[in-house]
Amino acid sequence: MKSLKRLSVSIITAAAISVGCIGQTAFAVDSMGNDDGVPSTAVAVVRDMGNGTNLGNTMESCGDWINGSSPTSYETAWGAPVTTQSIIDGMKEAGYNSVRVPVAWSNMMSKDGTYTIDERYLDRVEEIVNYILNDGMYVIVNDHWDGGWWEDFASKDETVANEAWKKYEAIWNQVGERFKDYSHKLIFESANEELGSAFAISPKKRYQLITDINQKFVDIIRSQGSKNADRFLLIAGYDTNIDKTVDPLYVMPTDTIENHLMISVHYYDPSPYCLVSDPNNSWGYYDSWGTESDITYMENQLAKMNKFTQQGYGVIIGECGAISKRQDGTVKDGTYEWYENMLRICEKLNLCPMSWDCSTWYIRNQKKIVDTELARIFKEAEYVPGNYSVYGSVTVSDSDSTTDITVTAVSSDGTEYSVNTKSMGEYSITGIDAGTYTIKASGGKYAPREYTVEIDGVDAAQNVELNPYGDLNNDGKVTTADVGMANSHAKGVKALEGYSFVCADVAVDGAISTADVGKINSHAKNVKALW
Repeated sequence: MKSLKRLSVSIITAAAISVGCIGQTAFAVDSMGNDDGVPSTAVAVVRDMGNGTNLGNTMESCGDWINGSSPTSYETAWGAPVTTQSIIDGMKEAGYNSVRVPVAWSNMMSKDGTYTIDERYLDRVEEIVNYILNDGMYVIVNDHWDGGWWEDFASKDETVANEAWKKYEAIWNQVGERFKDYSHKLIFESANEELGSAFAISPKKRYQLITDINQKFVDIIRSQGSKNADRFLLIAGYDTNIDKTVDPLYVMPTDTIENHLMISVHYYDPSPYCLVSDPNNSWGYYDSWGTESDITYMENQLAKMNKFTQQGYGVIIGECGAISKRQDGTVKDGTYEWYENMLRICEKLNLCPMSWDCSTWYIRNQKKIVDTELARIFKEAEYVPGNYSVYGSVTVSDSDSTTDITVTAVSSDGTEYSVNTKSMGEYSITGIDAGTYTIKASGGKYAPREYTVEIDGVDAAQNVELNPYGDLNNDGKVTTADVGMANSHAKGVKALEGYSFVCADVAVDGAISTADVGKINSHAKNVKALW
């Protein structure tokens, strides 16, 4: 069913938007940049990805005990059913708009030193990728834990370290070539949680090695051409840990195209609550969540990733969740609040949260989230294309806060969306589609002004600045200086341009005449007020 366009308008006070580091991140970015209908920047793509989930414990299942005669023997080894189109359809129906597919590429890989992936394994991953793309969702493919070979990158044995590089390059050469003509809704991820503490070297050297590995990943994919030349790439953070990834030592790789890299971190905080079912667990157990300090901590942690968003990198929370129930199978206190706050904060900060779920909540055999309250939370948070906003402040040169101001967003087809606010106030227009808009602001004594904004997958911030008629130099007053500027234009001495022209055209006839100059002069000399 096609969602109805929703339009809501609001007037925001300065106090309401002064929420510190978790205020909504907004960007005005350029238009669609590829033939897949995918936004043209990483930040915009993250918004378009909505809320996501993981196809966990499936294609990344691994172990020497598994009968590796077929891809499905791995796919089902850790308890997952064989993935079908209907299982993916159910994820879409549940409110997800993106799916991460963790993969252990070492499964069914040759042992002759060429690290050749069995065609059947590539075929099966490709089949699952197509299930997801068939539903119009984004899909992420990575190389996951994969048996834990990652530590070899930091081996003191140069031969071992070189083989790690050889294997990594072989994996992405094969995977990249297989998918290079696929939709830009397919995103490659450089690694999982293994880049960081697994390396038995100094912290500073770890950071450099992480940068080197991620750079190799980008270089390989970009060199393959076709859609890989500008595919969006997800770069694994240090241990995918927020605090370690925002450290100044963590450096993103360079790219051949701007605004096409994303950063991945995971969020399972607090871990004794999110990950532990046994009250006797050695590293702690929390049975409840949801205090004010709990929520503030979540807000502050996630807001740290603004560091990357503000640089044009999309931010994906590749795994997250409060996934541990009590030992008796009941839901811990605060589980629903954890998810509600997670989704709310990620929406504010323009992050894509991807739930880790191995049939804990979304039961694959039933093709739905069986917990009705959690199902409601995810469905209500479902990404709705077209639900964008443009917002900002309205300042006036004379600092008068009493005048009614109308701000209107006019789409390229002439559709208008208007809100009313006060001078020195704030405005927000929501529920509008992506596209080019003319923002018009006017009211009372103030000369009207127009701006142009582009909305491409993310909300756009556009501040409005207005002057009273006659205030040509933006000093909040109408003086003889303004009279002189208007007179010079009227006599053809020095032309006024832009908004100064509009402020001088007090007759609103598209010209500045001696009559306009006279009116401005009368106001400046307190003979007759313009307004």
